[in-house]
Amino acid sequence: MGRKQAILLRSLQRRSPRYARRLDQLLRQSLTRIGHRNELRALQILSDHLRDHPNEPPWFYRVELAIGRGDGRGIDIVVTSDVGPLFLQIKSSDIFKKVQELAELERQRYERRITIVETVIVNDRRSDGEILRDCLLSLRRLRSTVARHGRSFIKRKYKPE
Repeated sequence: MGRKQAILLRSLQRRSPRYARRLDQLLRQSLTRIGHRNELRALQILSDHLRDHPNEPPWFYRVELAIGRGDGRGIDIVVTSDVGPLFLQIKSSDIFKKVQELAELERQRYERRITIVETVIVNDRRSDGEILRDCLLSLRRLRSTVARHGRSFIKRKYKPE
């Protein structure tokens, strides 16, 4: 830890608990806004691709933002395909993605079912082309999993309202 970070940490520790709560609240609001902005960016990229290339891939019918219970369960984008809905979760960094994947692997060990949610990294450092490539690759993996195992084997995290 550098000298500036140590001074900042000591000054924050001397503040009141109320100040710390407010700082935490502002940080959470900021992260929520960044996350929502990244979700909208990924949605726009996928929507543009679907509009410009309607038959590529041929099983990709519609894309929309998850709302309600789906959004509360970690699903950010819902893609309608020939095998049913496919779900994407948008994260802004690899760290969040790795934590999510580890938690999901642990859950799958006990539940013995596959969860059909793929995580894609979307942030300002990534180009639209990279994001589109990763989204389509994730959707292809999800689609092949659903086609191979069938819907009865797959845990449903999202029920359309």
